Amino acid sequence: MKKLLLLLIIPFLSFGQDTPQFQLQPGAIDKIVISIDSLSAEKMYEKVMNWVKETYKNPTKVIMSEIKNEKLRINGYEKKAFGWTMMGTYINYDIDYSLEFEFKEGRVRVSYFPNQFYVSSDGTKCTFTHNLFWDEKTRKKKKQRERCDKAINDINQHMNRLVSSFYNYLQVPIQEDNW
Repeated sequence: MKKLLLLLIIPFLSFGQDTPQFQLQPGAIDKIVISIDSLSAEKMYEKVMNWVKETYKNPTKVIMSEIKNEKLRINGYEKKAFGWTMMGTYINYDIDYSLEFEFKEGRVRVSYFPNQFYVSSDGTKCTFTHNLFWDEKTRKKKKQRERCDKAINDINQHMNRLVSSFYNYLQVPIQEDNW
């Protein structure tokens, strides 16, 4: 019985390890490739469109560019994507981002672009980009370095929640209308 239980649990433990991860970097984001040999480019495209429809409140508004079965670019907005304390006040920041999906047989390449940051409380557009987190002047003092590292970690978590949601959605077989 214990062996059977262990055999049932192992696939769930290893499942998360297969999910590719984005890493925020100076200048750009690494592109990730998700391979699912059983899906054609057309089926992957269909699944991505369904994921967008189920994930975003206004799916038709987030789709910015579409080449059927080849490429899809969406814009999203994450409230309170990261935050830090400045002059004794904790400030949350929202992020406007783009996701780009490119399709080939059995795989999809996903790219993440942080477009713009905004102050969460009033929507003020920030003058800095994610490159600030690696700026030598910004990272001189330990406290500032810690804030930057936390912001990088928070944005990585946001990006990887998206990719994990997308990856899990790809794993579910397309349901036929036979109910």
